[in-house]
Amino acid sequence: MHLTSLIFSASLIASTWATSTNVRTKHDKCLVGNPKLKSATLKGTAIEPTLNRDGCGSTAWGDRILWVCRDTQPVFPNGTTNKPAVWDGSASYSNMTHEGPAFIPIPPDGQVEDNAGYTHELLLYGNNHESPFYVLSDEFCGNNSAGLCPNGLRYPRSPDSPPLVTSYDEGTGMITAYTWIKNKLHDNNTNVIINPSTALYKVTWSPMVEGADSAVLPKTAFVSPTFFQENEFAYGAAGNIIVNDTAYLWAQSFLGAATSLARVPLSGIEDLSRYEYYVSGAWTSHMPSSVNVTEATINCTAGGQGTFYYSPAWSSYVWIGGVGQEINGEFFVSTSPAPEGPWTTPEHFLTVPLGNYTEIPAYGFQAHPDLVVDENSNDMYISYTKKMTTGYQTPLYLLEWEHCLDVVNT
Repeated sequence: MHLTSLIFSASLIASTWATSTNVRTKHDKCLVGNPKLKSATLKGTAIEPTLNRDGCGSTAWGDRILWVCRDTQPVFPNGTTNKPAVWDGSASYSNMTHEGPAFIPIPPDGQVEDNAGYTHELLLYGNNHESPFYVLSDEFCGNNSAGLCPNGLRYPRSPDSPPLVTSYDEGTGMITAYTWIKNKLHDNNTNVIINPSTALYKVTWSPMVEGADSAVLPKTAFVSPTFFQENEFAYGAAGNIIVNDTAYLWAQSFLGAATSLARVPLSGIEDLSRYEYYVSGAWTSHMPSSVNVTEATINCTAGGQGTFYYSPAWSSYVWIGGVGQEINGEFFVSTSPAPEGPWTTPEHFLTVPLGNYTEIPAYGFQAHPDLVVDENSNDMYISYTKKMTTGYQTPLYLLEWEHCLDVVNT
């Protein structure tokens, strides 16, 4: 089990947070404003050669990494994609080494659409059986693998964040996690419902049940297809972390117009009556009546998809992500001493290459804390979806931030 799993696996996280939450110690001067980027190195692409898929996020899953992605299509042996065949999301594992993600060189005869232009790749694996990772609901046109409705509309399972691991038993290997997914309704990729309801899923893994087959993926089940209702904040969908046995859950309204925060004990994630909400600078048990309640908003993102995590190196909470429509390939960073703030103004730190798909060439911005082996380093992995006319690519960059003394002395 690598070091970052010790931070982000819920069964072990409490003692770590107890000594690091809401304080800044030896790196105070490093976080006057936002951290400064020293270098960004393209390490390769995350790829499962038999699949072409959209928007992937990751989380520690025992001693491996679990990746959960959006729309997925099979890839033929010659590297071309079966365009009409699509299913609502998929999942995979990747392996870790003592140095980090297990990137391997791409042989000359190993180039396919999804890894074209890269020298290394992080191989993903897992048996999806060409069916959605997150189970579908009949309420949302779930009688087919793509969420297609008879009227031509579609309910895609499009998670904005990977599962939140709430328990991991190193002895048995049993893992429990949760995911909040907006019930988006699309008409040719255009949102029909601006702020839809939100489904809550439970994700479980038990090696004692599943056996030793490393390709078997976790199981998913509904806690509720409509845990949050239409026009309510989708808490947990925009990001989530665990602090002292409490889940902090962020929500964003349409195109990141407003961001809000809730919290709930890990034992109460499935019980809406145990949630609290940060409104007007204080915690309350009264849920904001809609995404339009300005008192429930906090300024902690640049408006686009991203990742919240805690940095022991900086003794700070961090958000890394994109702007509202994420079409310019621009990454932003913001930090805070506490989940509720105050957050620094998000600052642009990196522009990545765009895909050649003209409408939306870059989106799905993510950070990957669990890919970093040394939790006290100034490193971080990031990825995004690089949309190509032939499909999707998932470039992975290794960031190195300036050390505190480097910042002070410049």
